[in-house]
Amino acid sequence: MKRFLFSALLAAAFIFPAAQASAGEHKRHLTPKQVEAVQQSLRDAGYYRDAPVDGLWGRVSKNAIASFQNDKGLKVTGYPDRETRERLGVRFPETGQELSQNAEYKHKQKRKFND
Repeated sequence: MKRFLFSALLAAAFIFPAAQASAGEHKRHLTPKQVEAVQQSLRDAGYYRDAPVDGLWGRVSKNAIASFQNDKGLKVTGYPDRETRERLGVRFPETGQELSQNAEYKHKQKRKFND
């Protein structure tokens, strides 16, 4: 039994991190202003109706972007990747400054998303 459990844990350690890395390669945290731009574009397109445009990426934002992606024939990730942002007409610079600003919001966004 111990041998089986050890083998299962070892296999999981190799399989799941690889799956997470490949699924999240395109993901990076967005600044609140970037999230607001995406939320507003989704609202204008009729996909983001039941929550405020607040700059926090949560369940409603994820579901709205997934619906948009599905309706437009895009890969459904629930995340505003580059192709999705282009289809929404959302453009924002991807600078080091914006990425570093996001460090203070990262925890808040992650917590909101997981609630």
